[in-house]
Amino acid sequence: MNHFLHHASYVDDALNVFFSFPLLMMNSSGNISVLPHGSNTLSHEEIDLMKIVSRASDPKSRGGLGLQLPLIVCFPEILKNRVESLQSAFDDAIESNDYDSHYQGVYPVKCNQDRFVVEDIVKFGSGFRFGLEVGSKPELLSAMSSLCEGNSESFLICNGFKDCEYISLALVARKLKLNTVIVLEQEEELNLIIELSSKLCIRPVIGIRAKLRTKHCGHFGSTSGEEGKFGLTTTQILSVVKKLEQVGMLDCLQLLHFHIGSQILTTALLADGVGEATQVYCEMVRMSVLAFSLIISL
Repeated sequence: MNHFLHHASYVDDALNVFFSFPLLMMNSSGNISVLPHGSNTLSHEEIDLMKIVSRASDPKSRGGLGLQLPLIVCFPEILKNRVESLQSAFDDAIESNDYDSHYQGVYPVKCNQDRFVVEDIVKFGSGFRFGLEVGSKPELLSAMSSLCEGNSESFLICNGFKDCEYISLALVARKLKLNTVIVLEQEEELNLIIELSSKLCIRPVIGIRAKLRTKHCGHFGSTSGEEGKFGLTTTQILSVVKKLEQVGMLDCLQLLHFHIGSQILTTALLADGVGEATQVYCEMVRMSVLAFSLIISL
């Protein structure tokens, strides 16, 4: 999940708490039981996975559903538990560090584009202003539909490759009162945003994806660090700020984003990335780009 942060000190503690909650266990019958409410699951609420599989696969003549394996079994309660646990972990860490801002998460639609999953996350996260992150036009359309039923303060983060249609759609989403942020992944995307926002008379909210030096050695380590395909270098970020200032749109720049990489091996690496991004953030504040949030991708 993606996480809106403003500070690095509580990240490690919050993630350790979040991942400590059990979701599966071995029951007395030797089968795997699902704990839909995590550590708060009562004994009568445990779900024997073998019983579900048997009922689903048994022929109808024996009272089953007659479905063919393999099956995907979904537990909406787990989604609810994960969203609530994640929010609680960060809230506790923020409180313990006397931090005066807040955490606000977004779910990357690419992880699971199933309509019911996306809608459930929006529903369960509405009270926490939990939003969605998209990387393509189909994902953007899906997210717009789901967030119309969500919290008006929830973010709709637009990442990925952007052509005229993508940017126009993202601007229309903002016209529909969705809290949409268009994140620059490549410097040339800025020209399109400026041109289309002027043509449509819709003032955008813009983010910048920073290309950090922090690199990890996980499965996708080759796409992290300065060798990463997406993101702006420090020089390019300064160029974007200068251009926005020239066209009177500097106030539109409100978010700093970075992505260390997928399947990182330790939260210590995350702390290194947050520390480096904080340096970029501080420079943006020094240049009077004040309305900033910071987003981390995990």
